[in-house]
Amino acid sequence: MSNGIASETAFASLSYAFNTLNLLEDIAMAARDNLTSNRIIQNVGLQLKETFELEGVSHNWYKIENSEYSANSGRNK
Repeated sequence: MSNGIASETAFASLSYAFNTLNLLEDIAMAARDNLTSNRIIQNVGLQLKETFELEGVSHNWYKIENSEYSANSGRNK
């Protein structure tokens, strides 16, 4: 992969969560105005579920199911 360190880390974290820990789902959040973090989260396959306020800052909440990750793991390697 020729992604940046943040993308590489995100892919590795998902792989560990689903392939080693056998989690059923994984979640992430990022401040809405942090465009880079939101792009990375979306690029590794998490889907936007909702937007919420935390300490006066608007955030995006993302989620991916193990089955969704497994179905797309070939393109995530």
